[in-house]
Order: sequence, then structure tokens, then C-alpha cells
Amino acid sequence: HHRPDRDELLCTVTDAVAQSFAWGQQLAAALVARQEWTTALWPRIVQGWQRDLLSEEEWRKVLALPGRHPELLKFSAPLAELLETGSRREAGGIPLSCLEPAEQAARGLWSALLRDLPPAVRPDDWQQKAARHPAGKLASFWLHDLARLRQAAGGTGKGLPLAQRAGLEEILSASALAARLGQAVLASRVHFLYSLDPAWTVAHLLPLFSWDASPERARLCWQEFLARGRWSEESLPVLLPCYVAAFPRLHQDLSEVKERFCRHLADIAVYHLGHPLRDGWLPAAPPRGRRRTAPRGGGRCW
Repeated sequence: HHRPDRDELLCTVTDAVAQSFAWGQQLAAALVARQEWTTALWPRIVQGWQRDLLSEEEWRKVLALPGRHPELLKFSAPLAELLETGSRREAGGIPLSCLEPAEQAARGLWSALLRDLPPAVRPDDWQQKAARHPAGKLASFWLHDLARLRQAAGGTGKGLPLAQRAGLEEILSASALAARLGQAVLASRVHFLYSLDPAWTVAHLLPLFSWDASPERARLCWQEFLARGRWSEESLPVLLPCYVAAFPRLHQDLSEVKERFCRHLADIAVYHLGHPLRDGWLPAAPPRGRRRTAPRGGGRCW
């Protein structure tokens, strides 16, 4: 006779919460009444809510919980995942009428994340961890928030609403390791933010790509941008100086993503600016290391 182990029982809790919001609320209320703030049941409850398609009333109850009981903010990973998933899901996601409590929950979680989370990510792991880290999830939440507001406005809105701008600037102004992970996710969406507010993006987002300000941060942001982001015709004039400044670092700081960098330059040359050396918009090739390699497929980076 098979006896379920602890992990199986916790998975059963997640399934039960996803199937019955009322049951999950009763379980959460019982844990609150007993002041149980460290039990492994809390992440499973949050994961169950993430899997469920919640109504507006249910979302309001869920989003109010971390504010009423800040002890729960220690569970940053499932809470950030809940907010990020809820912000991008169309059916059963966070309704526009609940954006304010969702943003309040995101700001509280961000403050707790910077205060309490140990630096558990090594620099070599940044590229792999940024989008999956709670800080990256919260950055994605604000980006989805903006995309939904723009869609609700018929796709014609310009400028960043005050609440969303404040949320982004909290991420951009912090210097902790978690903040750098969130900043990298924002950097990967520079084309989207530029389409909303060019002046704000130039003032607040482009400095992330600056090697003078912080080489480590610039390396992380370039890695995330080249892995998940793109330039647009609209943003290219302000991004091109960033490409030019990064070019001398191609074989050292950006060696892991130099093929993607070269593809970007090739697209820019073919579709917009012509030959980079002949037409003078890119300096001579940077010094190489001991081994000379070309991108896969026989391409060549100038």
C-alpha cells in the first residue's frame, strides 16, 4: 500500500486550492488564526490560486492578503509568480479594476525582496536567472500592466501612467543584486518602453547599457536584451550609440552572446544603415582574443 510522502501531500493541497477557491480561503484563514507563517502550506496555496481562474472578487481577497499579513512576503517566489501570471493571463487574470491592489502588493513584495532576500545568484548565473527570479517576475508584472493599459486605451496611449512609472523607477533606482535582475528584464523590453515614452526611456533605461556607470550591470542588461529583446525602427537612433559603445567589448564582456550581437548588427546593416565600416557608423573590429572564431553559419561580425 502506497503512502504519499510530504511532497505528494503538498501537491494535493495545490490541486485542492485550484479546484475550490472557498476551500483555499478556509485553509488560509485557519493558518492566519494559528499564526502559522512559516509552514510550507503557504506556497502551495499561492500556487493553487495561480492555477485557478479567479473572479474579480476572488482576486481582491487574494491581493489584500500580503498587505494584511506582511509575514507572507517572505514567500517571494510564488507571490511574484502569481502577480506575473495574473497580469498576462486574459481569462481569469487580474482584471483592470484590480490593478491598484495588485500594484500595492507588487510594491510591498519588492520592498521585502530587497530587504530580506540574500544574494543567492552568482554573476555567472545572471543571464539564466533574471527572467525567472522574483525580481524579474515583478519587472515583468509592471510591463504586462503597461501593455494591458495601452491595449485598453486602443493602442494609442503615450506616456507612462504615474503608478506604473513609480513602480518601474523603484526597480531602476535600487542597487541590490535582486534589483539588477529586475533591471535586466526591463532592459530587454527597451523597444516597448520607448514606444510608450521616449524621453523617459532615454533618461532612465538607456543608462543601464552604459559600461562607464556599471560594467557588471551593463553586461547583464546586454545579455538579457540580446537573449529576449529587440531593437525597433523607432528606437534604433537612440540604441545605435549603445551598440557602438559595446562593440569593443564584444570578445571579452559579451563573448557568450557575441553571435546574437552580430545578428543584430547584420539586421541593422541590411535593413537600415548600410555597411557599418564603409558607411562609418561602426568602428574597426575590436581586438580578438587568442582564438579567432566566426558566428555559426559562416557569418562574420565586423
